[in-house]
Amino acid sequence: MNHHTGTLIALFAASAMAAATVQTMQAREWRHTASYGTITTLLALLVHHEHQNGSRARTAAVQARRAERLRRQPVHEGLINSCCCDGWFVSRGREHLTDCTARSL
Repeated sequence: MNHHTGTLIALFAASAMAAATVQTMQAREWRHTASYGTITTLLALLVHHEHQNGSRARTAAVQARRAERLRRQPVHEGLINSCCCDGWFVSRGREHLTDCTARSL
């Protein structure tokens, strides 16, 4: 089942049970009020738990995709991207261009 669908179903069930709790409280049926209130609390905890698990799963998937993308990136691209200017790269680290920000360092 899709993460969002399961969370929405549990959220709607918790809302319905909360409404039933209020109605039984107004009718002064305390035994039903207590049981509906307990079920409402458990469903609210389920919604929170489902949301947390979905967030963790999405974070893990994003990190796995990022790691795969970095693993497939050629080594020379990382080297070129880490150079401060073209003059430094061409001179093998001996000279900088005049407008290079790392020149003053």
